[in-house]
Amino acid sequence: MSETLMENTQMENGPKPGTFKVKVPSVEIHNREFDGNPLCVKNSTAEATSYKTVKVRSLSENDKAQGWRHVLPKRKKIGEDKYGNPKHNLHFLTMPLIRLPEHLWSKLQHRITSNGLDEKNLYVGDNIYQYKVPKTPYDDDVKELLELTKSHSNLDKIREIVERLEEGEQYGWVLIRAKSLL
Repeated sequence: MSETLMENTQMENGPKPGTFKVKVPSVEIHNREFDGNPLCVKNSTAEATSYKTVKVRSLSENDKAQGWRHVLPKRKKIGEDKYGNPKHNLHFLTMPLIRLPEHLWSKLQHRITSNGLDEKNLYVGDNIYQYKVPKTPYDDDVKELLELTKSHSNLDKIREIVERLEEGEQYGWVLIRAKSLL
């Protein structure tokens, strides 16, 4: 897609946290030349003819367990509040570590507040999503389980941790991925 098409793509927040609407261009291709493969178009030009609003939902836990990753729009200013402060297209989400997307785990950090260091929560941002991750007694088990599932080793240990997490009524993509190995 050309740079001008990307610049004209607009985004707005959806009604449910984590969802957003995107205006996607409908593209018309001119001067089509096929080279034996109908999917390969050479020497053609594309033109945006209209825009369609599409609602984008956050990934399910099953999607995350299979390794899918959301491609999110960049954060941008969408206006000002009544005090003149900038408003951005941000979504603030709170979720346990077991449900946090895998690519964000290494970026987790504590935040300093007016009361000092917040040791009860970890924070991470991913374009339009800002995550607050409350610490739980199961976090060490979740981290160990992810490492074991990556190496596909020690199925007895994986089974033991899965049972502990299920007893604690924990649910998330890490647990789904681990169960698929058993």
